[in-house]
Amino acid sequence: AAFRMQPLSLGSAVVRLHQDEGLCSYGRDLDTLERKVGYLLLAGAFMCKKDIWGEMFDTYEEYRSSRVSEYFSRMIALLSEHRVRVSPTLWSLMTAFALIEGSVAELGYGVNVLRAATPYLFSTSDIAGKLASVIRCMTSEHEHQEGPPQPFQPLSGR
Repeated sequence: AAFRMQPLSLGSAVVRLHQDEGLCSYGRDLDTLERKVGYLLLAGAFMCKKDIWGEMFDTYEEYRSSRVSEYFSRMIALLSEHRVRVSPTLWSLMTAFALIEGSVAELGYGVNVLRAATPYLFSTSDIAGKLASVIRCMTSEHEHQEGPPQPFQPLSGR
């Protein structure tokens, strides 16, 4: 769902993970949780356009300056708000991403964790999935380097 840029499917998968682990017994308004979690995680996975990040962040600067720990806190707050207990599986995965990001940031190198994980996410026969993930990662990396979208400014003096 993430590589296909489908926030609602991504959010649905996260809620389904919690349901399958029996962690939603007291959950409420799970449809809203699906939507918010999906947009949050998609914004954290890739550099996205405002229609994605704007669902969870007020400004582009807030979006760009958020680290994994901010996404972690927001995710836990959303689960708590909707009375869903945190999946130990998800907790472990998010902790691993936070540790990787922190270590890489300390070393001063930029690493796209999703790009690095791609060979393990798709079967060897899923060529279309692998290709789509490579394109999505390249697009995200390009947008990361470009910075905030700039309004069109026509050339003057011609």
